[in-house]
Amino acid sequence: MFDAIIRGSLGEIGSVILDFYIQNALWINGILLLYAIILMFARRGYSEIKKTIIREFTNHYGESIYGKSENNFRKSMEQLQLNWESIAKQTKMPIISIDKSLFFKIKSSAMLRKHFTPEKVYSFIKNERLQM
Repeated sequence: MFDAIIRGSLGEIGSVILDFYIQNALWINGILLLYAIILMFARRGYSEIKKTIIREFTNHYGESIYGKSENNFRKSMEQLQLNWESIAKQTKMPIISIDKSLFFKIKSSAMLRKHFTPEKVYSFIKNERLQM
């Protein structure tokens, strides 16, 4: 009875898709689980990179970095000249995923330099200050 109700509400195309899923559920769910595990490690790598960047700033500027305005922070970031290659080596995963994203990017020093703009790093540091 439930099968007839479900197939009736899905229509002809939906029934074909449902049959395909039922026949291949193990493979489909396995692929989804593998993707979720990879995404979890990629997010962990992104988190480690964020922590490393914050640590670099606090090691170089101390606690005064938390009191800087966004303009002063931008100048400080230009002066610091982060070593993006060593930051990229903080994780062994070749990919990273931004928090709350279902996609990932290939990790490279050029990509990190482009992604971690002064505005983004400033917001990370401000959030870090609020959590302290």
